Amino acid sequence: MISVRPLLLELEERTEGKSGQDTYIFLLGLSYQDEYSEISDKDALLKAIEYYKLYIEKFPSGEKSDFVRFNLAGAYADSGQIEAAIDNYKWLYQKSESSTFRTASRERMASLYINHQLAAKGIPFFLDVFSLAILEPDLRAEAATWLVQGYLAANESDKAIQYLHYLTSDSAAIYDPAFNVTLLKQGDRLFEAGNFDQAFLLYSFVKRRSEIIDFYKLRVEDLLSRISFISPESEHFIVVDGQLKAAQARLAAAQAIREYDVDMLWRKARVYNETGRSWESLWAYVFLYEDYPEHEQAEDFLYTAYEQARLLQDDAITEQLLSRYLEHGSFQKFRNQIVVGQAEVLSEQGRDEDLLKSVNANLENPESNVVAAQLINTVGAHYINDFAYLKLRDYMKPLLVKFQGKEPALEAARYWYALSHLLLAEYQGASSSLQDFLQNYDEQSPYYEDASYRYAIALYGEQRYSDSEAEFAKFVEAYPNSALRGEAELYLGDLKRDRGEYDSALQHYILVDEFSDNDIFVSRAAFSSSEVLELLHRPQQAVDLLKKYVKTYGATGALSDAYYRIGMIYDRLGQVPDRFSVHTAAIEELISDGNREAVDDLIVGYAGDYMDYDQTFKGSVRLLDRLIYDDEFRQKFLTDRVYQYQYMQSVDGVNVDSALAELLIRDRAYRLKIIERQAKKNPGTGELIIPKGGVVTPEMVKAELSALKSTYEEKALSIEEYDPQVFFSGKLQEGIDGNDLTMTMRAQMGLDMLSDEPTQIYFDLNDLKAAPPAIILWEAKKYLNDQPDVAKALYESVLSRHPHSKSVFEAYLALGDLAYAQALESGLESDWNLALSYYSIIAERYSMRVENAMPYLRLGRILSELSRDEESIEILGQILQNPIWGGLDRAQAHLELGLAYRRLGDWAVAHGFFERLIVAYGGFPETVSYAYYYDLLTLEKMGENESVEQLLAEYRTRSSVLMDTKAYLLIDEKYGL
Repeated sequence: MISVRPLLLELEERTEGKSGQDTYIFLLGLSYQDEYSEISDKDALLKAIEYYKLYIEKFPSGEKSDFVRFNLAGAYADSGQIEAAIDNYKWLYQKSESSTFRTASRERMASLYINHQLAAKGIPFFLDVFSLAILEPDLRAEAATWLVQGYLAANESDKAIQYLHYLTSDSAAIYDPAFNVTLLKQGDRLFEAGNFDQAFLLYSFVKRRSEIIDFYKLRVEDLLSRISFISPESEHFIVVDGQLKAAQARLAAAQAIREYDVDMLWRKARVYNETGRSWESLWAYVFLYEDYPEHEQAEDFLYTAYEQARLLQDDAITEQLLSRYLEHGSFQKFRNQIVVGQAEVLSEQGRDEDLLKSVNANLENPESNVVAAQLINTVGAHYINDFAYLKLRDYMKPLLVKFQGKEPALEAARYWYALSHLLLAEYQGASSSLQDFLQNYDEQSPYYEDASYRYAIALYGEQRYSDSEAEFAKFVEAYPNSALRGEAELYLGDLKRDRGEYDSALQHYILVDEFSDNDIFVSRAAFSSSEVLELLHRPQQAVDLLKKYVKTYGATGALSDAYYRIGMIYDRLGQVPDRFSVHTAAIEELISDGNREAVDDLIVGYAGDYMDYDQTFKGSVRLLDRLIYDDEFRQKFLTDRVYQYQYMQSVDGVNVDSALAELLIRDRAYRLKIIERQAKKNPGTGELIIPKGGVVTPEMVKAELSALKSTYEEKALSIEEYDPQVFFSGKLQEGIDGNDLTMTMRAQMGLDMLSDEPTQIYFDLNDLKAAPPAIILWEAKKYLNDQPDVAKALYESVLSRHPHSKSVFEAYLALGDLAYAQALESGLESDWNLALSYYSIIAERYSMRVENAMPYLRLGRILSELSRDEESIEILGQILQNPIWGGLDRAQAHLELGLAYRRLGDWAVAHGFFERLIVAYGGFPETVSYAYYYDLLTLEKMGENESVEQLLAEYRTRSSVLMDTKAYLLIDEKYGL
């Protein structure tokens, strides 16, 4: 065509105004366009445009006008005049009578919009095509791809998403590499913007590279086959040829793209992770690892899968993934995290032996001292969570030697070792270890902040209050934003209060709420503040503060405790009816809430105190009645101290209000009003002698006492409306009628407390499964004598069903008592070991709650019975080191220590303990008497016969005090007192 161009030019000129010129103009445009195609000459392209425009201008309805306009649009596109190209394609799409040109123009126009960043402008056109393609699924799918790209380009992803479900056919547009890359990039953009759901939708429609290649290979083959049967001169050839070239270009583009299937699957997994779809994320990463084990990121896939399994707390899958990683020798990137993670998993599963086996094996030759520290921390946290403080101390102690000079492993071991002393209430050891830790490390230590805080607590436990206050103040200054500051302020408030600095204490308590999110600390601070306000004689402010606490923290706070304290403030003010009004209202509100354990304390206090007040008020009225109407009794009671004492110790006297007793017996001013005095005549002068204080007639006395009686009658009457018998009977019936088992049980417990008769069993064991722990404890007592096994089962149910309840401590004490009694009776090693297990838990976990040394004394005795005297001595020694325990606790500890040393054959040390007990604790005759007995036996073993005689002589001098003791009979039998 190019070679004949001169001839075409001549013919075009000759036929001006004649028939046939349109053909030559068309051919001239075609020749220039062919030249551009061969040598990319821009000038030739512009000439082609010039002739095509000329054709349309002269022959708008010419035979080849659609063909010319189609070529013109293509030439515009090739010259970069996109808007012009689109205009001409649009004309053809809208006005051409040829379906071939309409179809081709539609495809070319859509391609121009999308490939030249004009997709957003093409939305109206895309919508038009989409709406007209209702009966053509492939075209509708293709139009949907255009709309998706258009709306994404316009940042209207919500509108784009609604067209994704049309992308279900095998339309070539769906497999277009450019379209799939667009979905991928736009998905990434949405992901980074936090629009994870829409990102995932786009990712889900991205075709795999292999799918795209396979599709276009088949399409190219199909189009090559089809075009071979089409005449190159036909309009249809143009369309198919365009489709073929497009398919070949897309196949080449797909083959040029690097493999992205793994990247695509990783993107989906990442979306699962970010959207909290942890199960999908887990399996996505598992499949990535399993399907692509040789991929460069295979190790990352496996570790991420492990992390997801940990989040899901799926122990079985977690263990499998841990094993896979550790079995893969070349995986090192996350090995340290995996080693520590394995220990954490074993700890969470409570597999103590496996945990220690794994950790100890890794500590033999740790990957690094950092890993060793992490493993030590895992074991430390494990023992803390199990309340196994003794085991914690014993585990960490040898590590202090093993990792000497190997930081940070040594640092971790020293911290946990010091903490174990504190948790065991071994305050001296704790303060010494923590002080040593703080001196050897600085603020860079991850434990330094906590150790500083714990050191102050240890000093508090040692009763070194000034030192403790200084350390707490130092801690607050050093760590003003610490999570522990709230509790530190609480301690500072307590310390200031104990010193009488009440206003300062209040300031510290106020800060607890500001710096702590812990409900327990916030509650304690509020309650302590109310106590301080009372000490400052501001009871109404204390009540207001507690009411504010109820309003603010009622849903999560210690509501029952707050109500209890409000009532007790009224009680201390002498406003007993107000106290019972508050408490009954609180019980009414909370009695059905099984999670509010403190309600049970309210019930116990209400029932017991009401009975006390009722008996006291009525007992006082009875006494006053006798004083008013029994003249002889009144004279004796008010003037005869012996008679007065005897009455006050009688059944009637113990129920008299202490304030009334004080008034009648010790208040001199009042006694002047109620002891009768008559005027006497002077024998010499006959004058009347007025007694000191004036004359007091029987009528005056009775009037005074009657006024007092009226006061106590009013007090008795004022609380009648709060009679717990009536209250709990009503609640019991309400609970039964409403099928409210918790209310029913609590009401029955209240009624049991009011009864003098032995309590009955009202609930079967199945009912008690749903009971609050305090109810279970109450009911368990009913079985102690006749069915101890049932009682034991109930106590154990508290441990299993309510492991975080404060009743757990009481359950362990009760179980310990049962086991100890059984061991004393049977003497079997298995029974002693069972008792040991309970008291060991009490000593380890609840050292802060133990009110006396009894559990430790029993623990020492049990260890001795098991021939573990050295351990017994260590436990008993803690009693002597603890400044909180004195008196009988220390006396019994001396006795048990002496016995332990006797069993070890260390007679001199045993004698020393017995001797100190005899000298220092004479006020406890039973214990002292046993000390004499065992010391006599010990001195005999030592060959100290003279000392034996001296000690016997000493014992005889004290026999009047000691003769009622059990040991007296033993000494008398052996030595003949």
